[in-house]
Amino acid sequence: MKKWWVVVFALAFVVSITTPVLLDAKGKEPAITKVEDYIELDANSVKFLFRTEPGTVKFYLGENPRKLAMVKQENRYDYRQGLVIDGLQPGRKYYYKVKAAQGSSPVHSFVKLGGFDADKKAEWARTSVFYFVYLRSFYDGNGDGIGDFIGLKEKLGYLKDLGIDAVWILPCFLSVGVHGYDILDYKQIRRDYGGMEAYREFLKEARKQGIKVVLDLVVNHTSYMNRWFSQAKYPDNEEYDKYRNFYVWADRFDNTNLAGPWGQKVWFNNGEDDFYAVFGSNMPDLNFRYPGVREEIKKVAEFWLDPNGDGDFSDGVDGFRLDAAKHIDDKMPEVTHSWWKEFTTHVKSINPNAFIVGECWTSSSEVAKYMGDMDSAFNFDLAAHIVNFAKGLPFDLVTNINMMYTQYRKYSPNFIDSTFLSNHDMNRVASELDGDPGKIRLATAVFLTLPGTPFIYYGNELGQLGAKPDPNIREPLDWYASAEGPGMPNPRKWGGSMVNCRPHDGISVEEQQKDPNSLLNLHKKLIKIRKAHPIMFYGNYTKVETPSGIYGYEITGNVKYKLLVIHNQKDQARKIKVPVGGKELLHGVDTQQGEVELKPYGTLIIKYNK
Repeated sequence: MKKWWVVVFALAFVVSITTPVLLDAKGKEPAITKVEDYIELDANSVKFLFRTEPGTVKFYLGENPRKLAMVKQENRYDYRQGLVIDGLQPGRKYYYKVKAAQGSSPVHSFVKLGGFDADKKAEWARTSVFYFVYLRSFYDGNGDGIGDFIGLKEKLGYLKDLGIDAVWILPCFLSVGVHGYDILDYKQIRRDYGGMEAYREFLKEARKQGIKVVLDLVVNHTSYMNRWFSQAKYPDNEEYDKYRNFYVWADRFDNTNLAGPWGQKVWFNNGEDDFYAVFGSNMPDLNFRYPGVREEIKKVAEFWLDPNGDGDFSDGVDGFRLDAAKHIDDKMPEVTHSWWKEFTTHVKSINPNAFIVGECWTSSSEVAKYMGDMDSAFNFDLAAHIVNFAKGLPFDLVTNINMMYTQYRKYSPNFIDSTFLSNHDMNRVASELDGDPGKIRLATAVFLTLPGTPFIYYGNELGQLGAKPDPNIREPLDWYASAEGPGMPNPRKWGGSMVNCRPHDGISVEEQQKDPNSLLNLHKKLIKIRKAHPIMFYGNYTKVETPSGIYGYEITGNVKYKLLVIHNQKDQARKIKVPVGGKELLHGVDTQQGEVELKPYGTLIIKYNK
């Protein structure tokens, strides 16, 4: 019979190498060293995170948990510790622990990921035109006043006629608020959107019509009512140990009075402890330093990409838009970038053609870094530049774009730029331009003749108005001249707005479909031209010399033609000289005289054979 102390020792050792460090019974950090996690920095180096009181720190590493060798010893004075270890081989399993004056951490293990290839992009997206919808405001398919998947399925023909290749659906998972960004369950569709059955039927029809589907994935935070958070709050909860580290809890080192990225309150108390929530107390942030969170979110991605796990992606989505991608870890940006590399690598291992685009609302120099983490990121700077250009400001769009792209290429030579004019968090472009039809048309023409993958916010193709607050920029798509009719959502059902949706104002699908010169038909023409000339998505753009108030650029590529695009920023017609021998594509203007008239806020697209 084995002695009891041998059994106890054996059990203690097994637990030490297989379980993560947990907080104590009250959710507080223990006195000994706390190992938080590791971050994959590149193909062979890893940064290990831990916290100790100031003093000497010793780090041990090896491939045998019983024979760990000390690789670094440092005298550290910052309680937030981090050591970078180089030379680690992808696919190998490593064990590590940390010793400090407070004691020793348990032995942890991890498998080094393979190198991330930032240039294996979803090439189908490079030459696609996207359309994105707030589902409850798009089209009501079952008559309850709320837009849904039944309605979106019914209107796929409208998108096809517009020239749309893919649709991005704003958050549709089971959630508390009508905006959908406070997720209750990542594997369920909201019931007022028709639930899973309506979603699956929509997806089948989208496949038939050749339209790809991208879902909004909100993983920076969950709802405070999410089961994970409910279980994580109190030690007496049944699954407290499982979910406690899913969220960010203040310890004795955290200053809970510090403001967040834009000066907002970010630490909130649940009665016993303070938790971190960058977007408000109802949406606590997930902790991506914890392996359990990362693995759970990977499972969510798997569920939507390949629901049956059979390698047939026809019943899955074609990618994700990543909400609040830059806020994954505001204190340590390398955690954010490491996680998105890990996530993208995992997604591509399931479906190599899945498209991943991040919402990184920051300067283009910072956006550039995300081009190395995922397929694409939204170009917020360019959206602002186009609007200012349409207002008449003398802005050099092409030079600015080429400077952006130089930054992007540092992180991914094969990057995809996702462009837009406005989105669900911004004033609509028509309102930014004071409803001026000429300026709206100019902004549209600039947007759809510049490089990148364009994303059209529903209603912008009509010139719908809408300025903050949010309900006013998420009003129903105006299908009818009367602003009423079958399928029109009723915002009274959810406290939405109809202040900009007015009868017989010229801003409706019904009115604009009949008018060959409408903004809707301008979108159709420009999209058709763009698809017929793919260099508009990815070609080389060069500014050309033009008179004041006129702006032009030449587009070239590995094709037998080149394009000359000319815009008039002024409200007066202008005559300008152009090379003879080209064909004007947008309006059919005669260019054979070497001089053309450019209408107020007008655009010409001239094609020349090389």
